[in-house]
Amino acid sequence: MVIALRDNDIRILTDDEGAPLGTIDVAEIDRRATLLAYRLATCSNDHDQVDDALAAELGQVGSEMFGFVAASALRMVVTSVLDPVLEVTDRLTEAGYLRADLRAGLADAYDNATATIGGDHIA
Repeated sequence: MVIALRDNDIRILTDDEGAPLGTIDVAEIDRRATLLAYRLATCSNDHDQVDDALAAELGQVGSEMFGFVAASALRMVVTSVLDPVLEVTDRLTEAGYLRADLRAGLADAYDNATATIGGDHIA
């Protein structure tokens, strides 16, 4: 559970009974996630650089905060990087300039992953 402190960006994390576990700075998480998301996107063709960027962020924020930053960065990569790219490829496919439908290919890859490694299919 997360409890807001007034109108600032600090949140208290609590357990299921409401006992405080710690605090997080939402603005700092958002700032770091934005930088990490675009860093990952710019080095996506070099897996060593991706690993280095992730390791550097983990070293900067520590393991307790890294999950929050990484989850937020992942969302940003999907919504602010991947989705616009797929919109362009959708238009190129519709216009006949691109033969592969990348969005359909991703859906097929997801279906294959759930069939191969198991897990529930997320709707």
